Amino acid sequence: MGVGVARLRLDFVALSEFGFDELPEGSTLLDVRVGLPNGRLKTTDRIHYVWPVEGGVKMRARFWITREFEALVSGFRVAAALADNSVLKQILVPKNLPQELALHCANEYSQLAAFYLRCMAITQKCINECRVEAMDAPKSAI
Repeated sequence: MGVGVARLRLDFVALSEFGFDELPEGSTLLDVRVGLPNGRLKTTDRIHYVWPVEGGVKMRARFWITREFEALVSGFRVAAALADNSVLKQILVPKNLPQELALHCANEYSQLAAFYLRCMAITQKCINECRVEAMDAPKSAI
């Protein structure tokens, strides 16, 4: 991701952890905390928001790079607290990371464009079929 290949852990989290209660119908939001592969330290938050527009969908990404370091296991709390300062973050984070993430997103979007609409159509078909099955089911089964 970004400036090259990196071993990272992506943990998908609930919408509420990023301040969202609910989304408009037809939209999708992926909320992710990014950190070390062992899961003990989270360093970046990321969202990908996709919503329908006439003739397709739009997708927007937001990254909060080193907004705060979050230690998830005792013993790392001290390390996270020490690392969670602006001077150290400027040393640890490559200066070109925002530009590299923008390039990463452009590449990802062009790859997704090749199949995303088809996936949305299949998903919508499955949702519609589930609604029909639920409507046909006896009340005691619902």
